[in-house]
Amino acid sequence: MYRIILIGLRYLVDVGKGRCCGITRTRLSILMIVAVFLLSSLPLHVASAEYEPSVSITVTPEQEYYDAFENETIQQSIEFRMNWLNLQEDTNYTVQLYVIKEYQIYGEDGIKSSAPVFPWPNSPVKTLYDFAVTLPSGLENNTNYTYFAKLRTEEQGQGDSYIYLAQYNFTIGQEPVVEPQPLQKLELNCVLGEDGVWDMETEDYGYLTDSPSILGTIGCGLTNINSVPISFNLSTSYSISDGAGFDIAGISYFPSPIMEFSTKSFNISLDCGEPSHCEETTGSITINAEIYSEDATNWTGNDSTYFIEYKIENNTIITPTLIWGCMNESALNFNPNATEDDGSCIFPEPPDPEPTPPDCLLCNLTYFIPREMSVGTAATLNADATASEGWKYYGGANVSWNINGLLQNGSEIEYTFTTIPIGGAANVSFCVDFTNGPEDCVFGSITVNQSLGGYISQSSLLEPIILDNVGGVHFDVSASGGLAPYAYQWEFGDGNSSTNNSVVHEFADWGLYNVTLVITDARNDTMELGTYVEILQPQSSSEESINVQDDEDSESEIQPFAIMATGGGTLALVLLTRHNGRKKMEKMLGAARLKLQDERALDGDELW
Repeated sequence: MYRIILIGLRYLVDVGKGRCCGITRTRLSILMIVAVFLLSSLPLHVASAEYEPSVSITVTPEQEYYDAFENETIQQSIEFRMNWLNLQEDTNYTVQLYVIKEYQIYGEDGIKSSAPVFPWPNSPVKTLYDFAVTLPSGLENNTNYTYFAKLRTEEQGQGDSYIYLAQYNFTIGQEPVVEPQPLQKLELNCVLGEDGVWDMETEDYGYLTDSPSILGTIGCGLTNINSVPISFNLSTSYSISDGAGFDIAGISYFPSPIMEFSTKSFNISLDCGEPSHCEETTGSITINAEIYSEDATNWTGNDSTYFIEYKIENNTIITPTLIWGCMNESALNFNPNATEDDGSCIFPEPPDPEPTPPDCLLCNLTYFIPREMSVGTAATLNADATASEGWKYYGGANVSWNINGLLQNGSEIEYTFTTIPIGGAANVSFCVDFTNGPEDCVFGSITVNQSLGGYISQSSLLEPIILDNVGGVHFDVSASGGLAPYAYQWEFGDGNSSTNNSVVHEFADWGLYNVTLVITDARNDTMELGTYVEILQPQSSSEESINVQDDEDSESEIQPFAIMATGGGTLALVLLTRHNGRKKMEKMLGAARLKLQDERALDGDELW
């Protein structure tokens, strides 16, 4: 149906332009109205609802540049065809087409202008000429344009809202011609002497076995620093005595081209001939290089000229007579006839400068004041002023110390805190009183903490985990004071040891064990704690008389329990393991508490 209507429209347009059929303008108008009515009443193509509606542009021919300025024939040959997809049923759509001038390609700001809107489906194909005639100033040369196609619904109206936007960018004008760039010159590098000259000596003639007539050889390389391969033509020139010449044939047969960012190496030799025709002289070798690229569109050739300076010396040496002596004119024993210095020069002693008092008396002074100390632990404080600037100038000095108002003299003192100062730190200073000079002082502070201390706590007898062991005990230690961190060394009295602060140790046999612990702090201060642990073998239940009243509370299995008292770094433990009823164990525990109350227990003692 669409094809029929479009053919009819094409027919009407041809009639309107007087191309056929002889129909009057009145009839033509009627036919066009009917065609437009039929076209507007038809739905757009409908596709699956799985995809969103969209529109695309097909340009023929598809180019970046169109040389169509003021050329209507070319403008009419450039077609923009609309393709629409996935349009939904019962929805009216409009495709708006327009061209906007963007930016002129030579830096001038473009001015946006749009052609009138062409709602679909008036014509699914538009030519560039259709838009050119609608632009206020027509198409402009050397200008960028964008062709837009916007798919709308009838509800969206003519505002900025749309379902889908397709665009195509192009330029009116001729594609710019790329100007070729000149190639960068090749770099020539040769291994020359420190003076930048190829140095040769006449006595080196004949030293090469394979080439006895060669006096000298150097290695060179040509480097292509361009991003494209380089071809070249080389020519050389030089002047030297007849019968001698530079062998640079390697350049003539040099492989060409040189690839981008690569180097080709070659050698240059001086052939003196037989006999030698090389004499003491200086000169230069001239190398001309004409370079070019096979890509002549983007690159132009270049010429380079290089010079290699050379020097031939006669190194016949006449050994002069050596005269040894002092060759320094400022020395007391200067020898004006000496040709070789023998290191015997004697210089006058410089006058001693007048000494001046130092600005910093205690510079280069060394001293030690500990940052932390523990109560009851002695520390050595010292100050050595013998290397200070004041000592060097004034001589001896006396050192006096002040620790929280307590004065002591001497470059080295020993001090012990008996209590923790208020605030936990003590002010410390020492003053150096130089002999026949001023006094200067250094101030500091010492943080004081409690002396190293701790206590052991332990559990009652635990069931052993290791086969054949009789029982285990959980030992734990609490350390304080001193300087953390602490290190621990347990000895369990059965040949075993541990370095953990908390450990479960299982004993292999019954008996009484002396358990010791040594605590060491970060200053290597130590303290030792000890306890005894008795592991009692359970007695046969037949040896005990069991009270009938306790039968209800007795346990069917062995129930170990312990009474333990700790305090002041010591520990007492009574471990009972036998068949006991709950009431009997409570009686034994009460008896133990009474026993402890009769003793002089220290504050902080505990009972388990």
